[in-house]
Order: sequence, then C-alpha cells, then structure tokens
Amino acid sequence: MSALVVLLGILFSTSVCADQLDGVRVRLVNGSSIRASIESIDRNGAIVGSENLANKTVDDLTGILTGRTIEKAATNRIRLNLKFGGQLFCKDVAVEGDRVQTVSNAAERDLPVEVVEAVVWRETSKVIEALQNPSKQFDSVIVSSRKGDVVVDGLIDKIDPTHVVMEYNGKSRKISIEKVQAVVFAKLEMDRPKRAFARAFLLNGSVVCGEIKELSDGLFTIGISDQFDIPLPVSRLARVEIQSKSVVYLSDLQPLSFEQQAQFALPRKWQRDKTLLGNPIQLKFSSSGRVVDFEKGIGTRSYTNLVFENSDGFSHFRAVVGIGSETGGNGDCEMVIEGDGIRLWSKRVTGASDPEPLTVSVSGINELALIVLPGENFDLADHAVWADAKFTKSE
Repeated sequence: MSALVVLLGILFSTSVCADQLDGVRVRLVNGSSIRASIESIDRNGAIVGSENLANKTVDDLTGILTGRTIEKAATNRIRLNLKFGGQLFCKDVAVEGDRVQTVSNAAERDLPVEVVEAVVWRETSKVIEALQNPSKQFDSVIVSSRKGDVVVDGLIDKIDPTHVVMEYNGKSRKISIEKVQAVVFAKLEMDRPKRAFARAFLLNGSVVCGEIKELSDGLFTIGISDQFDIPLPVSRLARVEIQSKSVVYLSDLQPLSFEQQAQFALPRKWQRDKTLLGNPIQLKFSSSGRVVDFEKGIGTRSYTNLVFENSDGFSHFRAVVGIGSETGGNGDCEMVIEGDGIRLWSKRVTGASDPEPLTVSVSGINELALIVLPGENFDLADHAVWADAKFTKSE
C-alpha cells in the first residue's frame, strides 16, 4: 500500500463530505478578498472554480479561509514536528527503521522519518532548547530525572508504546516512555519547495507545510518533499496560507541595514512577526473596539530605519500600519516609507487612531526604507507595527 493511501487518514477519522472548497473567502495578492468556490487545482497551479477566479493560479492567492473553527485541543496528545514548521497530533506513535507510524482514533499512518523533526510528549524548557538547537550528528532524548530534565544523545533504534530504544556509547539502552519528554531527531537538511508554499491548518490543530500539489476529488494535497505527499480532506481544512513567488514578507528577509536610536524609552530591537515587546501582532480599531490579529509583520519603535532590497522586481509594498494594542492606546509617531531615498508615503500614527491599510508602488525601486520618527511624546510608547508587510507582484 502506498504512503499516499495510508496517509489519507492522517489525524482525520471524519469521512470526506465535500469534493471542493465551496463558498470560501479567498485572499488575493493585491490585498483584496473575494467569496469564491474552488473546484480543483491542477499540478501546474491552475485553478478551476467560480467566475471571479477565472485565469487565476495559486500564485495569485495569499490565503483560503473556510470559516470553520479549529477544534479545542486535547491535553494528552502527542505532537510530531514536521519539516518547514508543520505539526501533526496523534494518540500513539512508533518508530522503527526509517518509518514513523502514528495512531489517531482508529486510523494508522506511515511517514518517512526524514520529514519528522521531533516527537513531543511534554514540552518543557529543556525540550524547547533541544528543538531550537538540534544536533547534526545524533538524535536526542529528553528524559525526566530527580535532578530535572537531562538530554541523552545517541541514535534512535525504536520507539514503541512502552520504551525508547537507542544506541548510546556503543550500547543499546531502553528508556521508559513514562520518563521521556521528547525525542529530537538529528537535523537533516531538506530543500524548501520552490513552487507555491502553503501552510494548511486543520480542524484538529495540526498544520501541514509544503508545496501545493493539487486539489482533486475532495483532497488538498501538500508535498513535503519530492517523494512524499500528504493528501488532506477538504472537509477537515480550516484555512490555507499561501506564499507564492508573487509575494514575499519583509519579516522573512534580511534587511540591508538598520538604524535604531532611543531617546527616553528603553532600547529595544525591532522584531520579526511580533510587536516590539515580543507579543503577537495585534492592532485595535479605536472607532469600533475591534482587535485584529496578524501572523506576519514587523514590530519597530522610534527612531528606526530598516532598509530592504527589492531584488526580485516586485511592483508593490503592502501593509497595515498602526501602534500595537499593547500600549493601551498610547504612542504618537510618524511612519515613513522611502524608496531609493525618495519619500513615497508618510503619516502621523497614534495609539488612538485606527490602523491604516496602505499600498505603495515600488516598481523600479531597488531599496525600500521603513522609518519611524518620534512624535509629540518623544519615543515613549511608540510601538509602531508594519502588519502583514510584504512585497507583491500584481497590478
């Protein structure tokens, strides 16, 4: 039986009840959203669906939202960390040779070990440290002991419901599964897919990341590697985030240069995909009280000058700008965008003003600078946010 067939049940016991993504909200590269139905996506990325998606490909999209709510997570689940930031949840897991088998409800699944980065039973500070710094030579088992969590490095031979078996200092050692907090596999390099990259969020909280292969017969297929695909029933999708060749988020780029200078506020470095204080990005609309969350963006302060290169000839810069809600309505600064030293856009922004979506043409511009200047209260509470900041190729 092929891995594709075995994996039809990955974490899903619910049968497929829909063959297409019907009546979903589709986010386009140009920043707009439309209601549409997607019947299929072929291997070249071409979309067949409602009339407002005519001649569109996955490279024209940044997201698909089904409107379904992700289910509340059970506390006793085992988490598998996958390549490129994916995660799968299961009830039981077994490893033998180069295969990882998972059990969720009544289904069994089979994955190649090279796409699995770790198996986590309980996430402790020592586990987080091991996940952030995996060994390139050895597998690591994080084990609880009377003196706290310890890391044992070796080679994993087997994982079953009762023990982890590993080769340690030339000998086979069995560790009771009750003492194991996590297993972190040796870091294996794998090329990120070059075509439309997606993060598919499932109703049970799992996330599968990889290349969009196709949507056909009720299955949305994600390729983690050239040899391994995971087909996901469309009935179990909550949303899909897409990063195509037509979009690049500035928080994923290395700036050409940056300058920061504090006046009276504490010096803090700019943040990727977080606010200045390291919190999730949130912007509040004071006029309505509505708070909007953003997964991508840049958190800055006054004074900051971040310069990014438009190396791939993108046509527009898009963002939603404002003061992070963490300031409680405080903050007063000027946010400025310059292209090759020429001011393209500027606006005074306060903690009491509504966030503002913006689109700036950057065609022919090589260097884009995001600048935050102090306002009336010097640099106090100037937690300026460039939410969803990205270069796009679009009309």
